Amino acid sequence: MGLGSGISILLDAIPCPVYQSIFIGEIMAKAKFQTAQTVNYTPASIRDLGYKQAVIGDTTESLAKWAKEHIPTLPDSISDEAKDELYSGYILRFSENNPDVEYAVIGGNYLPVSELQDVPEKAERINIGASFAMSFTQQAFGALNNDKSASYNPKLHEIIKKLREKINKYCSNRLGALKSEIKKLDNQGKERSRAQALEFADFLNKTFDNMQTRCKTAKTQRGDETANLDLFIAAKAAFFAKWNAGK
Repeated sequence: MGLGSGISILLDAIPCPVYQSIFIGEIMAKAKFQTAQTVNYTPASIRDLGYKQAVIGDTTESLAKWAKEHIPTLPDSISDEAKDELYSGYILRFSENNPDVEYAVIGGNYLPVSELQDVPEKAERINIGASFAMSFTQQAFGALNNDKSASYNPKLHEIIKKLREKINKYCSNRLGALKSEIKKLDNQGKERSRAQALEFADFLNKTFDNMQTRCKTAKTQRGDETANLDLFIAAKAAFFAKWNAGK
């Protein structure tokens, strides 16, 4: 089976409009994705480091403001529709940082072409990257590992599984960072309430009480032979007798 017919079969089995469109877009505009410009943030000096860090900080804050305006439920929640669209942008960036890997299918195994000295002339080749991996619905993805499914392909499933896990973690971290930035904006101008510092005498009492509780728990619940409760209580009494005598 050639690559073209293989792609057609996969698209028929993947009824996910959002990610399918990304997959098709990558095939039709592959050159555009691969030539996406990446800004060089490597500092030329410590002064340049400070400047570029400040620029990134300003940009991040501006993006958070835009996100808050257009997705007002953030940082508490985000609709599935908005999340899908946001994740499609994260996936595009992931693709730029993690280019597709070309595999040769030999004997049912998917082998990276870059690691092969010779590739059989008739061997099927397929590029697997973020867009391809995320184009599968959960059902279609699971079918790859179901020996009763017509699309059963455990080797492909293994490759895609690892890639999807990596992508999902990346997207989740990006969304988490965005939420954190929005929380910073929401907290601007708000005074933080600080718990009043305990008097040292209160601190001592609480500390020894906690230590006594932990000693008792260690002895009764875990059988810790080093947790001698009677000895601790005697030592505690001796400490406070000396401490109070000095007042």
